[in-house]
Amino acid sequence: MYIFKPTSNIAFLIFDFLDKWASAGAPAITLIAVTAALYIGIKSLRQTENIQKQERKHRLLNEIIEWAVDILECGRVPDMLYEMRVKDVSKPEELGSVIADDIRYRFNSIKARSSYIGKIVLSFGQDLQTAVKVTTEALDRQIELLKQMPDGKVNPTAVGDHRKILDQSANKVIEEAAKIKTRDIS
Repeated sequence: MYIFKPTSNIAFLIFDFLDKWASAGAPAITLIAVTAALYIGIKSLRQTENIQKQERKHRLLNEIIEWAVDILECGRVPDMLYEMRVKDVSKPEELGSVIADDIRYRFNSIKARSSYIGKIVLSFGQDLQTAVKVTTEALDRQIELLKQMPDGKVNPTAVGDHRKILDQSANKVIEEAAKIKTRDIS
């Protein structure tokens, strides 16, 4: 059966050739089309996976940065509860104890996230891991100093001096995380 209708002998030969070529070439063309579609599909899937990995990595870096920013802001951004507790203080000498307790409570809530941060940082470079470890240790030390402050076992100046160390280490975490993010962008 002919797809083309021949009108002369030469035309008959040409159309016969085209008919045989079309019937033999159809499976080959279909195979090529299916192979190309599979290749494009697999390539698209791999690109999507790479994009998802990058997005996850950046989300984790953002969590680490947020943790470090929370450390930097702790005790510096008073909230309503803090203001109410300070207003309820009747004796000026109790004010330091109330402030220290409030800041220690906030640091403890940040410390609760430290173990999670310590685990997710393992998927990043050694510089960021070291910065997080130093910051976690400084955070623990700051909490200990704040616990001792109301009892008079530690000088408030020592707490303030150590706070500077804690802030420097938190800034180092932000710096190292930002390096990784900018390195991925370029």
